[in-house]
Amino acid sequence: MTWRLDLWARFRETGFWWMDATVILWALFMAMVFVAEPLAQRGLIERAARDPEGVLRRLSRAHLLLLAAGIVTILGAVAGAHGGLFD
Repeated sequence: MTWRLDLWARFRETGFWWMDATVILWALFMAMVFVAEPLAQRGLIERAARDPEGVLRRLSRAHLLLLAAGIVTILGAVAGAHGGLFD
């Protein structure tokens, strides 16, 4: 959509911070799913066998942090798409 509507200039404007945040979140999730998770799977299984509660606590915190970042980005995108710019 950015390419189709030629909206690349918006990435340089501070009021459209949510566009940058969206791209960063997509890249982070892609890196986690396709790079970090496959590389860390064996070590995670071994650590979970020794300390399952610790691993679960750590993963839960990471998921909550990413969920919070996603919610802030979504709220910013909805507000920005409806004319609410945050300069």
